[in-house]
Amino acid sequence: MVGVRTAHEEQRRTARGTHEYLFRILIDSGVSTNFARRQTVAHNGYKFDDTMFTKDRGQASVRLADGTVVNAPGVRMDLAVKVEDFDSTETFLVLNMDKYHLILDMQWIEKTEPWIDWRGKAIGTSWPAEHW
Repeated sequence: MVGVRTAHEEQRRTARGTHEYLFRILIDSGVSTNFARRQTVAHNGYKFDDTMFTKDRGQASVRLADGTVVNAPGVRMDLAVKVEDFDSTETFLVLNMDKYHLILDMQWIEKTEPWIDWRGKAIGTSWPAEHW
């Protein structure tokens, strides 16, 4: 279960209670920045102005997993992110992505040092007691 809030809206949303949605997240040690799906951010309360996605704001070059480079509007946002036991504010490059809601980068992995059960598809801050 993951909740995403913009840092700007965090106080208002906390006062009303946490809204949590199931998101598809990729934790990728090979990416150099965090990415957020534009529709996911908008769904969680952030109002986009179309001018945020114009060429005048600058472009970000993004190298995809297949090696191709695409240019995207350079919209960066600080988002409050809660992934299981991890709760932090991260900077994301907002893109039109289809497959994932969020992609977390190597800096997030280094900062949080998550325990990952690859077979059980679980993540946490420490190994479960039954593991030992």
